[in-house]
Amino acid sequence: MTEIIKGNRGGGGIGFGTVVKYQEVVFNIDENRIPEEEIQTELDKLVSAVNIARNELIKIKERTIQNGEYTDAAIMEAQIMMLDDPELHQNIKNKVLNLHNVTHALYLEKNDIIESFEKINDAYLRARKQDINDVLKRVLYKLEGHSTLDLTELTEPSIIVAKDLPPSIVAQLDKTVIKGIVLENGSENSHTAIIAMSHGIPLVSNVKNALQMARPFDMMIVDGDNAEVVFNASISDTWFYLKKQSDKSKASERLAPYRSKITETKDKKRINLGANVSTKGTVDESLDINVDQVGLFRTEFVYMSRSNYPSEEEQLEIYKDVAKKMDGKPVTFRTLDVGGDKYLPYYDHDEETNPFLGTRGIRFSLMNEHVFRTQMRAFIRASEYGDVRVMFPMVNTVAEFKTLARIFAEEEKKLGLSLKKRIPLGIMIETPAAAMHAEYLAKHADFFSIGSNDLTQFVMAADRMNPNVSSFVEILNPGLLKLIHYVIKCAHKENIEVGLCGELAHDRGAIPILLGLGVDSLSVHPSHVLQVRKFIHELDYEKLKAFERHIYEVESESEMMDMVAMVIRHK
Repeated sequence: MTEIIKGNRGGGGIGFGTVVKYQEVVFNIDENRIPEEEIQTELDKLVSAVNIARNELIKIKERTIQNGEYTDAAIMEAQIMMLDDPELHQNIKNKVLNLHNVTHALYLEKNDIIESFEKINDAYLRARKQDINDVLKRVLYKLEGHSTLDLTELTEPSIIVAKDLPPSIVAQLDKTVIKGIVLENGSENSHTAIIAMSHGIPLVSNVKNALQMARPFDMMIVDGDNAEVVFNASISDTWFYLKKQSDKSKASERLAPYRSKITETKDKKRINLGANVSTKGTVDESLDINVDQVGLFRTEFVYMSRSNYPSEEEQLEIYKDVAKKMDGKPVTFRTLDVGGDKYLPYYDHDEETNPFLGTRGIRFSLMNEHVFRTQMRAFIRASEYGDVRVMFPMVNTVAEFKTLARIFAEEEKKLGLSLKKRIPLGIMIETPAAAMHAEYLAKHADFFSIGSNDLTQFVMAADRMNPNVSSFVEILNPGLLKLIHYVIKCAHKENIEVGLCGELAHDRGAIPILLGLGVDSLSVHPSHVLQVRKFIHELDYEKLKAFERHIYEVESESEMMDMVAMVIRHK
């Protein structure tokens, strides 16, 4: 009998395949004490098992680098660092010295660490328990002589059903064979979900009793777009979801003619359309659809999937590769932007009552200046390989920008490179203070980029991550739009460009208004580029200019929406 169960979304798309259960070995841990003369033998077993596990992780990391999957590689590097943690080794050794056999000692240490992670309030950091569990179970397998089901040997379309799936396993999956993943546990913050999404594998997590309900070789459907899992799918279920997939595919086909087109309105007004990216894969995807620039490269992902800060050389390789790939098209790198809902697992941050109003963006950078300077040097050196621009998040004042620019100039001078051109430095306009101070900030910055997600939530005083107040977040609120218009006017008065890189940039209601207000560029996720380009081709720019007047005439978001609908109907 068919059952459709909802879970949590972890990766988009729809996948069809037969059930393959992944069930980890249940360890039967020997708790017997050892005699003192066997201590060294047990410690030697640990060293041997750790070395084998490390070599396996290194091979996985090397393979992901060869495939250009930098996010996966960084996660594997983080696991290697966890495995080599001296404190971890010492804790296990101490247990062996207390006459625990090495397998029991490792098992006890694993449970102690996971218990400590469970007590962490932050969801992102709490999800890192999955990585330490993955690493230490790998060593346990070596100590116990167990092997796991090799999912890389599957040849038929398959859906993996598991209680949880280690990131090191997901990093090796072939998406041409693995059509979906269903997990009883997991979260959208887990490295498993991050890797699955980067591979384009539909994933639904938090599906209760999935292993019990799933029968091997049954047909299963995973709808990652709607977080649905269809157990024991019938022929009619398959046809229904195939039609959903087909409709999505047809919509993509209708956009195909726009892959190579430039972005312009019906009356030939050229609009710069960029992509928001965070990995090499999304850069490649962006090049395939002829974007004008990388409007936002989120460098925090270079930092977040690790167990320590990336070195200057490690960053340089990533930034250089992106700059070279864009072949002369601009790449705007946003400096490290953590805090709010993004944390570094290796940074001992204070728990904050209002993290979105806390140590974020350049506040973190100025508090950790050595980290900031290292990143600046990597940017400067990468600029020799392409059109590199640098953008600072969460700037509020001219004094802050001047401090950041001074540090950047100091690092330029230290490097002593003969750069072909000056590197433009820009500001993300994300707070009401920055927006209202745009007249003065524009006299110092080389460009603006409006971060509409944060600006909207700060203007509306409603946390965009909180479903209880989501109805208060009005993206077409006249007050918000007036503020955006003021920023654009201030930028143009000083002859600098202003772009927008938040959710507003791909909203069909907002795009006509933003273009009418004079925004110079939009930057969106690569998956939205063709839809936005097609929509812009249908608009008449001269008619959109009327919005400069309309935003001062309407009283509410609903009136604004009616105004947009009227303009679009008469396009």
